[in-house]
Amino acid sequence: FFIGHHFLLNASSFIFDIPARRMKGGWRIWPEYRIHSLVFATRSLAGMLLIWFEQIWKVEKPYYLCNVAIVLLTCAAADYGSSLQKYPSPTVRGTHYPSRCALLFAS
Repeated sequence: FFIGHHFLLNASSFIFDIPARRMKGGWRIWPEYRIHSLVFATRSLAGMLLIWFEQIWKVEKPYYLCNVAIVLLTCAAADYGSSLQKYPSPTVRGTHYPSRCALLFAS
């Protein structure tokens, strides 16, 4: 039930108007970032749903292959979302931030 709320919260970001291009300075959201945010949030939610179903069905051995499929489909969905963008950007890797934050972003 609450997993749906998490998905809807992230999906609600699409109702707001945002700049078509990524701004050079600052951390303002841009279209490609918004799509990646939805894709990777959905990956986490899909993993939680899988575990929930495994518990409900009392599965003896976890569905590891489904976990792999979730991760690979997420990567494919992120790449596809990037390919649809009019102004693609290198997302977080291309963000300029103070050097003292480098370790934080490296993890």
